[in-house]
Amino acid sequence: GADGIELDVLTCKTGEVVVFHDDDLARLAGRPEAIGALSWAELAKIELAGGQRIPRLEDALVAAGTLAVNVELKAVRPGRPSPLAAATAAAIARVGADDRVLISSFDPVALVQLHLAAPHLPLAFLFDGKLPRPLRAATVGMLAGASALHPEHVLCTAATIADWHRRGFAVNTWTVDDPARLAALAAAGVDGVFANDPRAAIAVLDAAAATA
Repeated sequence: GADGIELDVLTCKTGEVVVFHDDDLARLAGRPEAIGALSWAELAKIELAGGQRIPRLEDALVAAGTLAVNVELKAVRPGRPSPLAAATAAAIARVGADDRVLISSFDPVALVQLHLAAPHLPLAFLFDGKLPRPLRAATVGMLAGASALHPEHVLCTAATIADWHRRGFAVNTWTVDDPARLAALAAAGVDGVFANDPRAAIAVLDAAAATA
């Protein structure tokens, strides 16, 4: 019942955009190499925990069907230009998924690069409570060209959400599985929630909407 999925992308040594959360293979494959140090041909052969393999972004977008996809640009060197943004925009265009993606990143520079490569794609500025206040301000999102903010849920109150809405942002928060917190976020006016169990989260949100 989910409206969409979220995934993380990196570029490998040969430039392909691959779907992977970590910078290296240590946690999921028991290998020391960084994703950026291996070619796509090498990465495609690696078996991960559970018998899965690393997909390219194109493969994941096709597999997602008509679902919306939040593509998070993982900045290995935040604040510095990289080929990831342009390569991601090209991969999305190759499979015709422009109308169902939202590009997010903790790195404003990556968002600016993405906007330059594909001005029509919507952007979201992603931030957590650990960042110094100036670096998680809505102004940063505005300067990066974002139309949405993706704050960690601990930063979301009725007041902060209302302020972000007044500034013209949609607000999608992460990652929330506790039913009471989901209901509180719905009451506070959040636009979307990232959850590990979409079915359970939707049930809570529907119930909250019915009693509002």
